[in-house]
Amino acid sequence: MEFKNSNNIQSLVFANESNLPIMSKKEIRKVALEHSGYSTPALNDQLYLHYKGYQKIDNLQEYINLKALWLDSNGLQKIENVNHLSSLRCLFLQRNLLSCIENVQGLTSLVQLDLSENKLICIANLDALPLLANLNISKNSLSNAESIDNLTGCKKLSSIDFSHNNLNGENVIVTLARVSSLLSINIIGNPIAGKVAHFRKRMIVAIKALRYLDRPVFDLERASAEAWNSGGRDAELKVKTDWQQKKKELELLSVHNFRDWQNEARNKAMSEIQKIKEHDITPDQLTREVTHTRARKVRQESATKEAEMEREIYRLLIPENSDKAPDNAAEPIAIEIEEDDEASIVSLTTTDSSVMSLSTTDSSVISDILDGIAIVKPLQSFLSDDNKRATFEEISVGHYTSSFARPTSFPCCDVEETRHAEAPGAFQIA
Repeated sequence: MEFKNSNNIQSLVFANESNLPIMSKKEIRKVALEHSGYSTPALNDQLYLHYKGYQKIDNLQEYINLKALWLDSNGLQKIENVNHLSSLRCLFLQRNLLSCIENVQGLTSLVQLDLSENKLICIANLDALPLLANLNISKNSLSNAESIDNLTGCKKLSSIDFSHNNLNGENVIVTLARVSSLLSINIIGNPIAGKVAHFRKRMIVAIKALRYLDRPVFDLERASAEAWNSGGRDAELKVKTDWQQKKKELELLSVHNFRDWQNEARNKAMSEIQKIKEHDITPDQLTREVTHTRARKVRQESATKEAEMEREIYRLLIPENSDKAPDNAAEPIAIEIEEDDEASIVSLTTTDSSVMSLSTTDSSVISDILDGIAIVKPLQSFLSDDNKRATFEEISVGHYTSSFARPTSFPCCDVEETRHAEAPGAFQIA
């Protein structure tokens, strides 16, 4: 039968005989929708089936694309019916009644597994999980090296939480040292930490890549532990002394570098003050001088770019090695500007359907073009032999209209602007 509480928050489906909640297809679909999932099982990549009171894992056959599955805080006594979830990456089974690890060989994509707060007395079948990297098996009943020996087959395992088990014996260190990829171990709350002499030092020496053992393992501690392992207490003290001396030297070097920087900044400030005194100028005048120098440099760079653009446009508009354009010279009749992630491309389409293109990465060049610096439409009298004068007529580019093109200079020939009443847009070639 189906039962809904007074707050209409959660529904439970009970078996007819035992009156315990079961994982029916209807129930799983309802839970998926409650957590913004989908009614179509294959579309769900995560399921929150925790705190339901289930005693058996069932009816997950259609959820083949799950990436994360929460089954914690139930009454599960066995791991079953999940072997087909080959895409599963995270499985949470903490706070159940599990006594062994089984039926997980098909979870070939599993990276994180939480089995804490169960009734496990040994680890098994985890060596079948090729990608397992994070294992939490705290608050169980693991007791010796044999109970964790299966971990030696986990080639990707980097983090283990053994806290609050019953691990003891020196062989535990030997077994963990065979897990070559280990970086982090929590083992607080186990007898081994207090009963095995020099446990922490021996663990650091045995596991070369270890960076965390209930607290961070720093370089000094590792160097000290390795010195202790090879030369005893005296070697350990020598390493610590040398390390402290080296640290002091580095601190002194840092202080000297800072003082050198201070002196350099002070000398620079004094030279500027001296310059002010010598030239009898105020600090404001000096600031304006620096600002004007920078602005002049920017203008020079802009003029250089503008000249390069004019030279390129002039080369496109006037045939090379020609003093006069032919009578049937093609005239530019359309301008198109295209922009992409790398550059802008300016295309001129002429009356003979030919297209001339110029690529540029400088946005100011495009602005100069639209301002009428170089895009012009020459008349048939272009570069007339009589007066060597180039006259330009009014052109329109999109929404922009210019009464005449106004190139300030063409690098390939000296052009000077001349003002005439009859030809206000004329330019005399020197």
